[in-house]
Amino acid sequence: MIQKRKDKKAAMRFFKKLLKGLKGAPVKVVLDKLRSYTAAQRNLIPNVKHSAVQYENNRCQLSHQPTRQHERQMRKFKSQGQA
Repeated sequence: MIQKRKDKKAAMRFFKKLLKGLKGAPVKVVLDKLRSYTAAQRNLIPNVKHSAVQYENNRCQLSHQPTRQHERQMRKFKSQGQA
C-alpha cells in the first residue's frame, strides 16, 4: 500500500486497512523504523509486539528467491524453440 504522506494520520489509515482483512489480532508486527508507524501501532494495537530490527523482514524478501532464480534461468532462452 502506497501513501502520499508518512505522518501518524496516514499510518493509522494504513493500519486500519491492513487489520481489516485479518480475522484475529496479530502476534507481532514487523515494520521499518518510521516513528509514525510506532505511534499508530501504540494507538490501534497496543498489546501487539512491534519490531523494527534491521533484518527482521528478510524471511519475506528471501521467499521470492526461487522465483527470481527461475526468471534468471528463463532469460537465457531467446525463442520457444530453444526452450
